[in-house]
Amino acid sequence: MTRTLTAALAAAALCACGSDSPKATGSRVDCKAGTSTLGGTFFAPNGTTAVVGGNVTISTAAGCQAVTDQAGAFTFVNVPSSPATITGKKGFLTATTTGTPGQPLTLKVDPASLRLAYVPGSFDQIEAVLTRLGFAASLTALTETDLATATLSQYQGLFLNCGLDETYATDPTTQAKLRAYVGGGGYLYASDWAFSYVEGAYPGKIVFLSPDPRSGEAASAVQAKILDASLKTALGKSTAAINFNLSSWVVIDSVPAPGQVLISGPVTTYSATFADKPFVAQFSDGTGRVTYTSFHNEAQTTQDMDRLLEQMLLGL
Repeated sequence: MTRTLTAALAAAALCACGSDSPKATGSRVDCKAGTSTLGGTFFAPNGTTAVVGGNVTISTAAGCQAVTDQAGAFTFVNVPSSPATITGKKGFLTATTTGTPGQPLTLKVDPASLRLAYVPGSFDQIEAVLTRLGFAASLTALTETDLATATLSQYQGLFLNCGLDETYATDPTTQAKLRAYVGGGGYLYASDWAFSYVEGAYPGKIVFLSPDPRSGEAASAVQAKILDASLKTALGKSTAAINFNLSSWVVIDSVPAPGQVLISGPVTTYSATFADKPFVAQFSDGTGRVTYTSFHNEAQTTQDMDRLLEQMLLGL
């Protein structure tokens, strides 16, 4: 279906071990520091969604690091038998616990340790995904005007929904504040029509289709390619079914280096068909990062999309 003029106006109104020894294989790493085994699972605040591709360290074996698997699991073998502090990290997430080898551990992110902000939209509710992950207590709703006036540095993550008021995207103060936020270590996520905020603050970092970025045709079960290793692990496959249940979605043309394409797939626009265009793009600035998705959670999600959105948000 096509967005109506009313809807359009509303939318105009988001390693493994670093040394040669020891090395991790999957979620299991030999620390070569003892004879005991210590394992566990790394979860989002909801206690059920695994944090895939998280880096986990153990205090009793310096330099030993595991990477969580599809289930969020990790195992350290040949570690000292003494109690240890285990720390899991991914993006802005951190979880710490203590335990003794032989007893399974649970690492769970404390939502109180984070502050996250979002701007509501008309066609997306990324806050619903964040709430599902257990971040409800971390969330603060902002308005478009807040982007130019609020102290954004207090938030680890800032999420811009499709369908927010795009007129503020051209405001120089808003653009400067977003650049300062990301450059100082913030993580910015924007979806679909919120592309104007990314393009305004970072022209050329992601190149959107010209002359009309909002030209994607509706399509169901598009077979997308997953290019990011952590997302492949999360889904257990290298392809995903993506729905675009509304036409006029924003098409990415290209992502210049050193930016990255995490997911791509075939695109049909009002005037052309492309065998492969980016669906998800990401780039860094300073110590922060920007992630943009052409799709979002709305009513269009598939099981694959739910999983991808969850893991992308956990990896910001």
